Amino acid sequence: MRKRNGSNPGSLSWKRDKKVEAELATARALIREAQLNPNSTTSSPLRDEDYVPHGEIYRNPYAFHRSYLLMEKMFKIYVYEEGDPPIFHYGLCKDIYSMEGLLLNFMENDVLTYRTRDPDKAHVYFLPFSVVMILHHLFDPVVRDKAVLERVIVDYVQIISEKYPYWNTSDGFDHFMLSCHDWGHRATWYVKKLFFNSIRVLCNANISEYFNPEKDAPFPEINLQTGEINNLTGGLDPMSRTTLAFFAGQSHGKIRPVLLNHWKEKDKDILVYEDLPGELDYKEMMRKSRFCICPSGHEVASPRVPEAIYSGCVPVLISENYVLPFSDVLNWEKFSVSVSVKEIPELKRILMDIPEDRYKKLYEGVKQVQRHILVNDPPKRYDQKILIRVTMTDDKARAKAMKTAVKFKGVSAVEIKGDHRNQIEVTGVEVDMIGLTNTLRRKVACAELVSVNKVEPPKPEEDKKPEEKKPEEKKPDEAKPEEKKPDEKKPEEEKQEPCHCHPPCHQPCHQQPWPYGYGMPSSYHHPCNPYGYNARDYIGEPVYNHEPNCTIL
Repeated sequence: MRKRNGSNPGSLSWKRDKKVEAELATARALIREAQLNPNSTTSSPLRDEDYVPHGEIYRNPYAFHRSYLLMEKMFKIYVYEEGDPPIFHYGLCKDIYSMEGLLLNFMENDVLTYRTRDPDKAHVYFLPFSVVMILHHLFDPVVRDKAVLERVIVDYVQIISEKYPYWNTSDGFDHFMLSCHDWGHRATWYVKKLFFNSIRVLCNANISEYFNPEKDAPFPEINLQTGEINNLTGGLDPMSRTTLAFFAGQSHGKIRPVLLNHWKEKDKDILVYEDLPGELDYKEMMRKSRFCICPSGHEVASPRVPEAIYSGCVPVLISENYVLPFSDVLNWEKFSVSVSVKEIPELKRILMDIPEDRYKKLYEGVKQVQRHILVNDPPKRYDQKILIRVTMTDDKARAKAMKTAVKFKGVSAVEIKGDHRNQIEVTGVEVDMIGLTNTLRRKVACAELVSVNKVEPPKPEEDKKPEEKKPEEKKPDEAKPEEKKPDEKKPEEEKQEPCHCHPPCHQPCHQQPWPYGYGMPSSYHHPCNPYGYNARDYIGEPVYNHEPNCTIL
């Protein structure tokens, strides 16, 4: 139930709460009916011709099915529009924090049917800040002042609570945030209502760090190293898997040193490596192993759990105080094995004692649960987005991005170029980078600004000469040599001037150390005026200057 605070009968907020509460009460009653009376699902007007959950991997497949159908029909999320990328509405779509970026980026995509632009129709409200990006841009590893999280999040909550009535009306109970960073829980410490009342969707769902299973939601941590989602699943059938158990990973935290001490390269059936030999392939080893050992490291969450499920390998969970993803719906005992830290010396005996018929059921459970953990593009129903749908960049998305970018104002050329095969380079003059990035995010879902490099436009005198030969001006090959000459003649002038920002900035420039100690890496393009203490310093103004050349993933 929503907690009303200061709303009077007859007010707009009271009427809105009354309507939304009636919808939620109806949904709860229907879910409860399906839970107690499975036959009610057959007579329900909510039909599903695609997939009907069944089997032991679900705690209650009937309640889950009814809940999912009701979510598709009525559930609405409002995303606060305050804040600009890259701190807000944006995240990295690859590496270990990819799930945080995927959610944030897809929230900006119009394909998300759960999103509503009318906050009065919303059931929950999303705070679109990225802990990963806050630390990436504002945290100085030398100074190590973690208060940057406090300044950003406290100011942001203050702004939305002053501008809108919804936070104060519910005391934050119907608001949620998401983070896959190790410090995601820390980000909520500084706002009491955010910590105690709001829903925190965390990959690092650690009870010892005050994760509350009654209100918070655990989210899977998936390491998309290149940002691609193709060929994630695979593996041999149960009878062809020749390795009993496999693990490869560095020694950190409290659990992995114990595992490595007992089993590192000591058994032919339990293959445990700290450094995987060069002749072995990590993914192939998982795909031919019966069990994949998934110990916690510095934090409780491990990307090895989804990786094991993708490989058809039964996860062996070794963790403490870890709330597993979707554990309110999925019965993890039916497709995984849990081993305590004290039982690590007996690991081989425990796995060898599992009967063959039970192992086959575990394997079948792993194959069945893949659809709930897998990231799909385009989204599929009942995949890992039980709560949220996401998309990723692939060949098809790259082609669409190129087709979209080449039509954008000021763009003269688009080509495939970069460290990643799905990176494209956009070249042009006076290109609105914020507008282009948002357009690509909206139409392709996941557009990541990799770099911004300035290309000086030709001087007015040079423009007058080729006026009669307009077709030749459009050729990028002829324009580039002319642009390089003035750049090569100005090295000393650039050193003497305070900065070359466009438009000119006031000191301190982003290339200079910030007086408050939050310096920024010079290798990444930042705004001239760094994010400061007050929220107005990082909300409202475009993050990137309008530079004419960029690379977008």
